[in-house]
Amino acid sequence: MKKLIAALCAFVVLGVGAIAWFYNDLDVIGQRAVSSYGELLEYLPQTAYTDTWQIKSPDGSAEFCFDKPDSVYSGNLRLSLDAQPFVDAGLDSAKSPYETEGGRLIIYADIPTPYLFAPNELLGEIFSNNRDKINYHAQMDHFGIKLGGGNMFEWAKNMSTNDKDLVFALNPEPLTAAGVDPENVAGWAYAQVPMEEDGKMVEVWKLLKAFDLEK
Repeated sequence: MKKLIAALCAFVVLGVGAIAWFYNDLDVIGQRAVSSYGELLEYLPQTAYTDTWQIKSPDGSAEFCFDKPDSVYSGNLRLSLDAQPFVDAGLDSAKSPYETEGGRLIIYADIPTPYLFAPNELLGEIFSNNRDKINYHAQMDHFGIKLGGGNMFEWAKNMSTNDKDLVFALNPEPLTAAGVDPENVAGWAYAQVPMEEDGKMVEVWKLLKAFDLEK
């Protein structure tokens, strides 16, 4: 009996260890999200204004913005996009779900974010306080910050093996409701993307602006 109990105990210990290893191995976000975000910043111009940090796409048409500690704003994360392609594709400003300011379309995130002293602090803050807002898309090998409303800021886990190192992804539905023809937004691709919802893979329509930073 003692030998049986000892054997059962050993089996339980091994089983728990195996489970712990299994989940740790699956924790791609915990292992690589923050470090790959740091690698992304090495490729992108980061502009500091009086109140705001801006991580800019190579062509300047899309920006990921957040506020500095001395900002007069409220610490909001947001996308700032060149509005003209959306206007040319039929955007009715009176029906627009997003603000337009200085020729930019402003899309605010629903993530409560503290003021930060540098762009490289951002993902660590989200990871610590709002980890559920960080996504890993296995088929694209991308990490992403879920900004809310189906909009995302994404980057490749491994830039050396991915041709879409930086991606701005928008939910087209609020824009189409405001008159935008999603197939005619210059500089943006309208495509179906495989996403996991309720444990199932489904195809979801997105507006995508992607950049290969290693070209």
